Amino acid sequence: MRLPALLLLIAPAVLCAHAHQAEPPGSALANGMQLVYASGGADQPPWVVLSIERPAALGGRADCARIALRMAPPPASPDLRAWCVRDGVLSAFVDSTSTFRPLRPVGPRMSLDLPRAAGGLVRYETGDIEQATIGTFTFDVVPTTVTTIDADGRAIRRLRERYALALTSAVHGAFETADSALAGGWRLTQEFRLVEIR
Repeated sequence: MRLPALLLLIAPAVLCAHAHQAEPPGSALANGMQLVYASGGADQPPWVVLSIERPAALGGRADCARIALRMAPPPASPDLRAWCVRDGVLSAFVDSTSTFRPLRPVGPRMSLDLPRAAGGLVRYETGDIEQATIGTFTFDVVPTTVTTIDADGRAIRRLRERYALALTSAVHGAFETADSALAGGWRLTQEFRLVEIR
């Protein structure tokens, strides 16, 4: 079972930031490294780092990395990431236009709204930087709430996760859907956790 995408949308951004000097994207990754996630009570096929170039100069910036990450077994194509971080915001470099597309905030106490093509927006809100340890690896994580808001202004989906810029992925996350019948207003639909780094 492949984990759902983490809502990386192509859109302009509205940002309210407390700037944070973040580490380079993928600073803990290495060629051949495997990330093993568990979901639904079972380990999933590992994500495999096929290649990483860090630092990489993209669009006149040196705060970048190129990463090829296989997130599902073949014949699935690898996820190709040309990502940079500046002023607490992770962005993707678009080769065809030589421009940067904001993806998400990775600094503490930040908010980033990304409009959706279908209307509404996806809102990213971060907390204070924490640390996570997976086996012998320890790195910074930022608690992040990702809320999908429809064109009528209703919050319909939510992801609560601990995002590690050093891995360009989360170490834990919970997907929820709005459910007015529940006391908290949200129903858990799926949870995942990084359980091993090889």
